[in-house]
Amino acid sequence: MAEPDMTMTPELSLAIELHQQGRLAEAEAAYQAVLRTEPQSFIAIHQIGLIELQREEFASAYAWVQRALQIEPEFATGYLTLGAIERELGHFEASAAALDQAIERMPQNPKAFASRAFTFLKLQRHREAINDFRQALSFGVELADWCHGLGVCLQAINDFDGALPQYQRAVALNPSLVKAWFNAGLIHYERKRWVESLDCFERALQLEPTDDTALGNCAELSEKLGRHDESLALYQQLVQRQPRHAVAHYNIGHEWHRRNEFDLALRSYNRALDIDPHLTDARGNRVFILQTTGRPVTEVRAEAIEYGRLASEKARPKFTSWAHPKTDTALRVGLVSADLRNHSVGALLVSVLPELVKQGIELFAYQVGGRDDTVTEQMRPAFAAWRKLESSDAEDAVTIHDDGVQILIDLSGYTRGSRLPLFSYRPAPIQVTWLGYWGTTGLPEMDYLLGDPFSTPASDDGHYTERVWRLPQTRWCFSEPLDAPGVGPLPYDRNGYVTFGLFNHYRKFTPQLLDLWCQVLRAIPGSRALVKNSAFRDVRFLTEAAEAFKGRGIEGERLMLEGPEPRARFLARLNDIDLCLDTFPAAGGLTTLDSLWMGAPVVSWRGQDMLSRQGELVLSNLDLESWLANSPSDYLQLAIAKAKDVDRLRQLRPVLRERLQHSPVMGAPRFAKDFATALRQMWSEHRAIRAD
Repeated sequence: MAEPDMTMTPELSLAIELHQQGRLAEAEAAYQAVLRTEPQSFIAIHQIGLIELQREEFASAYAWVQRALQIEPEFATGYLTLGAIERELGHFEASAAALDQAIERMPQNPKAFASRAFTFLKLQRHREAINDFRQALSFGVELADWCHGLGVCLQAINDFDGALPQYQRAVALNPSLVKAWFNAGLIHYERKRWVESLDCFERALQLEPTDDTALGNCAELSEKLGRHDESLALYQQLVQRQPRHAVAHYNIGHEWHRRNEFDLALRSYNRALDIDPHLTDARGNRVFILQTTGRPVTEVRAEAIEYGRLASEKARPKFTSWAHPKTDTALRVGLVSADLRNHSVGALLVSVLPELVKQGIELFAYQVGGRDDTVTEQMRPAFAAWRKLESSDAEDAVTIHDDGVQILIDLSGYTRGSRLPLFSYRPAPIQVTWLGYWGTTGLPEMDYLLGDPFSTPASDDGHYTERVWRLPQTRWCFSEPLDAPGVGPLPYDRNGYVTFGLFNHYRKFTPQLLDLWCQVLRAIPGSRALVKNSAFRDVRFLTEAAEAFKGRGIEGERLMLEGPEPRARFLARLNDIDLCLDTFPAAGGLTTLDSLWMGAPVVSWRGQDMLSRQGELVLSNLDLESWLANSPSDYLQLAIAKAKDVDRLRQLRPVLRERLQHSPVMGAPRFAKDFATALRQMWSEHRAIRAD
C-alpha cells in the first residue's frame, strides 16, 4: 500500500514543536493557521484531534481524527489515535478494529501493540492483551503503564507468579504508580505475606492519601500483624471519612472486644448493625459478649434469635431433600469446626473419635481454616473424608449436602471460625450444636443442642431455641493429655505459702472477678497468684493486668504473670499451684480439667446458664460439689476457706487424677456409646417423622 505524503512545512513543524512543549492553545492556533493555507493537511487535522483527546473532549477528537482519515485512509498514526479515542468513548470493539488497522500499517510500532492490549484488557480478552503487551515490550521500550497492564492481565488469569514481577518493574520505572503498588499488595495478601502486602498498601496510601480502600487494607493488615494500636487508629480514621462504613465499625468493635472493653465493643457493633443489620459477624460477636459478661439469659437468647432470623432469611434456597447411604448400619455424621487441632475442642474430641467409629459412626470432617498440628494428625485417621471449607456458605453447604451427611454437628457456635450461616441452608436433615459453644445458636435450622443434666438442667429448656438432648452424665469427654508430667507434691509444703492459679482466657477477667481474687489473696497471708494467659503475648495486656492487680493491692513477688506455652509445659507449671480459682460468669472448661489432672482442685460456682455451669458439670461428676459456690460472696468465702485448709489440699492432690480417670468425664468408650446412641435415636425419630 502507498505511504501517505508526510511532508512537513515550516509552519506545521512549528505547530508540532509547540504541541510537544505542552503549549496546547498556541499549538491549536498554529494548526488552524496551517489549515487556512492547506485545508487538506490531514496531519494538522489529526493533531487538532489529538489536542482534543488530551483535553478529554472525546466527541470532538473523534470528529477531527475521522476527518483526517477520510482525507488520507492510509494514515497509520490516525488509526492509532482513533483506537485510543474509541476506547475512551467505551467503543471497545471499534477501538480494537482501529488498532488492527494501525498495526497492519506500522507493525514495528510498540505503541500500537500496547494500545490494542489496553483495549483487549477492557474487553477482558486477557490472553490476547498479554500477547500484545509482550510484543510491545519486545521492542526494547519499557513503560511503567505497559508493565502494569501486563501485570493486571496476568493477575486476571491467576498467574500471580507472572504478575508480581511486572508490578515490581512498573514501580521501579515509576515509583508514583499507585495502582501498581495496590495490585502488588493484593497478590502478597493472597499469599498471606502480610508484611509485604502492608508495605505495598502503605506506599499506595502515601501516594494517594484519600484512597479509603488502601486505608482499610492497611488497617486490616496491621491487625493481622498484631499492630493493634495502628489498626484501631486506621479504622477510626476510616469511619471519620466514611461514617457509614459498617465493616470498619465492626472492626473497631472487634479491637475493643479483644481488649476486654466490652461496652465500647458493643457500641461499635451496634453502630455497624444500625448501618447494616445483616452483618452477621457483628451480631454474633454481640451474642458472645452478652453471654460471657453475664447478661440475662433472655437478652442473650433474643439476640441469638435475631441472628438466626437474619441468617435464615439470607440462606436461599434451602435444601429440602437429601440422599443418604443405603446401609442402615453406618450413620454418616459431619463435624464443622475451626478447632480440629490443639485447642480445647480438639482436646475434648481426640479420644472420642476412634471410639465413635467403633460404634458404627462414619465421620466426615469439615475444617474451617487450615491450622493443622499434631492433634489434627491424631484425629485424621478417624474420618472417612476430610474437607476444608474455603468457599461461600452456599457453596460449602452444597459440598456437605452432596456428601450425604445425615447429621451435621456444629462445634463452634459463636466462637472464632464460626460457620453458623452455613447451617441455615439445611445441608443435612438433622443439625446439632455441641461442644465448642455454651448456649443457643438461635438458628431455626438447628434442631438439637447436646447437653447433660448439670450444665443444661431441664429447668433451662426455655433458654434454647433448639431441643436439648441430654447425654446421661456429661456433654464432654476429657482425653488424657499427651506428655503430661506426674503429679508433684503440694507446692505449699516446699514454699510455705499458698499459690493460686488463674488460667482462663483474659476476656473472662471482669472487674468484679479481679476484686474478688484480690480479696482472697489479701485474706491469705503471703499467698501468691500465677496468672498464665495467651493474651499476655501482647505486652499491652501484660501491663494492663499488672496495673489491675496493683491497683487492688497485689504486686511484686505476690503476682506472677506469664504468657502462653505448649500444653505440656503448662501442665508442668500446674505442679507449682496449690489450687485454682475459676472465672465467672464465663467459667473455664479445659483449664479446669487440666488443673484437676495435675492435682490442683478448682473453686468454681453454679451459674445461670450452660457457660457459667461448666465448673458444675466437671466438679459434680467428680463428687466435688463442695468446691462450688452459689454467689459471688459465697465464692469469696469458699476460696478463702479452701486455701486455708492445707491438710485437705494435701489429701486431694495425689488422688484427683485417679478420680478424674474413673469419672464419667473420662472414658471414651462409654462416652462414645452414649453419644452414638443419642445420634441414632435422633435419626430414628427423623425417619419416623418423614415416614408419616
